[in-house]
Amino acid sequence: MTGLRVVVLYGSGHESGHGSSLATESSRLGEVLARPEGAEAVDIISVGMPARPLRRGEHLDLSAVDPGRADALLRRFGGERLRRRLSGSPLGRLLNSMGPLDAGRVFARRVRRSTEARAALRRADIAIAVDSAGVIVAATALRRRHVREAYYDTRSAVVGLRESLEA
Repeated sequence: MTGLRVVVLYGSGHESGHGSSLATESSRLGEVLARPEGAEAVDIISVGMPARPLRRGEHLDLSAVDPGRADALLRRFGGERLRRRLSGSPLGRLLNSMGPLDAGRVFARRVRRSTEARAALRRADIAIAVDSAGVIVAATALRRRHVREAYYDTRSAVVGLRESLEA
């Protein structure tokens, strides 16, 4: 059996990997890399994340991908300003999470509009969302059977960055 293809999703860009964990806990990415079949490639899909490809993978930065006309319209009429203002309170963050400018929804729209990102997900066996913004993409890939396994694991962000720096 050949190695697994893994895609790591950094949907929030620079906000990724703020989760905490015990030093003895392993990450999903670490567990996959330790499997007997190993990882053939680890691809990264991000928005503005300064990372290098891992394990013969590629890094797709979707910063330049336009999420669509609806997003441009919302930004034009102050939607982004409202989102930032609401993010200062728990109730506001809840309202933001249900709206169209939620980071996960915007990231999912960027992935849908990128043929390279969609192809990377179809090639992958495992999708790992390292922040809440990547969860929608990982769950959608699993539901559509583009991947066999999907996880949400903030600890994988640290492993991914460490592997990137060591490569």
